[in-house]
Amino acid sequence: MRFAFDSNWLGGECLTIHLRVLLQDITSTALNHSFIIEVVSWPIAGLQQYILQLELVCSPNDNYQYDDNDLLTGGTAGEWHERYRRGGYHPVHLGDVFHGRYRVFRKLGFGSFATVWLAKDEQLNRYVALKIPTADEERPGYEGDILESLKTTSDHSGQLHVQLLLDRFDILGPNGRHKALVLEPMSQSMRDHLMTVQRYEDEAAREAEPRQTFVQHVCKQLLLGLDYIHSRGIVHRDVHPANVLFAPQSDLDRLSQTEIQSDLWTYPDADRNYLVRKDRQPLDDSDPKYIAQSRPLRDGLHMTGPPPPFRVILSDFGAAATLDKIDDGHHAYPAQYRPPEVVFKLPLSQKSDIWALGCTIYQLLTKCHLFEVSQWGSPQEQDNEHIQGLVEVLGPLPADLFALWTDRAAHVDEEGNLLPKVIEEGISEPLNESLQTEKPKGISDQDLALFEEFLRCMLRFHPMQRLSAAELLKHPWLAACEEVEPDRLSDSSVPSTPHLGVTQEIDADGS
Repeated sequence: MRFAFDSNWLGGECLTIHLRVLLQDITSTALNHSFIIEVVSWPIAGLQQYILQLELVCSPNDNYQYDDNDLLTGGTAGEWHERYRRGGYHPVHLGDVFHGRYRVFRKLGFGSFATVWLAKDEQLNRYVALKIPTADEERPGYEGDILESLKTTSDHSGQLHVQLLLDRFDILGPNGRHKALVLEPMSQSMRDHLMTVQRYEDEAAREAEPRQTFVQHVCKQLLLGLDYIHSRGIVHRDVHPANVLFAPQSDLDRLSQTEIQSDLWTYPDADRNYLVRKDRQPLDDSDPKYIAQSRPLRDGLHMTGPPPPFRVILSDFGAAATLDKIDDGHHAYPAQYRPPEVVFKLPLSQKSDIWALGCTIYQLLTKCHLFEVSQWGSPQEQDNEHIQGLVEVLGPLPADLFALWTDRAAHVDEEGNLLPKVIEEGISEPLNESLQTEKPKGISDQDLALFEEFLRCMLRFHPMQRLSAAELLKHPWLAACEEVEPDRLSDSSVPSTPHLGVTQEIDADGS
């Protein structure tokens, strides 16, 4: 975790506070990690209660030397600079032009396998999002082909809820070949929205009607998107709030670049974290001169009243696959959204996306995870914790899954019921109890029961027993939304094979 620091004490000098934390991993190997915390106008004495046994180092207007790599870095949040290496990120700087037409001027975000930038298409005079994946050859390389297939003309309503591919090309850079994608620019993610709501919402925002109506509209749009991609024989394999994006409320192409950038700091280099080698030698070609801070577009979408017209889309098809490649061993569902077939190492299907969407929709309404799965511990320990959560939330496992749980004796009896000691130290509540505990204020028992029934249609242990996206769109819980035209829904049981496109290739300098 890295955050910018600003202070008006000590004569106005800007200090960087570094908290070096000694972490112990599960193999008892000591790992040194450096963290930077954001502090605004706090006296040093006020920090001590938070620091506990952490070592505090202050250095006026200076960079702290990291012990585990060759570079120095300041305090701006961003991706780890260690990933700028062969097979990793491509170094990008604000002002760079790609493919002779896309001029980068803002960083929208980053993930484990890509950075995303806002750029101006100087040929068509429009704004675009430029996604530059890592050059990791072990990652499945289907995203460009899949998005190419999804942009073909269709009368399916769900096409509006899948991010639109505008162009694609290869970048040959110092870290390898990057399959760059030019996409429709989007606003904040649903994860960002949830964080904002949790941090700032007032009593009015907790009222049931606006929240439920908002979640119903989001759910319907995502189901339309899933129904569309499933009808094309595609499984997303990474459905969760960070991959649900809002379309901008404003027409970006009518705004000047200055207007778009008006929410940023005005002083030079505010959003740039410059890198310097420890030995003060020039940076390698694989390294950027600086790491730009992510600045997603935000429209101030508030849910304290009836939601305005909005559109959400399903994004990030980096883990997606066609049905004929579904068993390639890859998926990206975060731990809390993994369907049982991932935990039990069984084949995935389009119904795997349905499970992940069920976990997502529960979180949108309650602002809590349905399944709490620790990020620490071995994969086997995480799986055991997740399976225990499945039993706590949904009841005993079916016999076939029960037989696959190799560590079941430590958690359940022969009938599949949780042992008393496990119940006492429980991780999760049964679904009906957690809904009662975490429901929005004022939601009726009838609406809550209907929502629970809707979720259970998505959260069945066996994939074949879960309803399809097209079937879920007809569920009574979504009746408040505008009706879906039956003839525009797919028959998801007859998938089509997407057409594979052809990429263009350019050098890193854009030629």
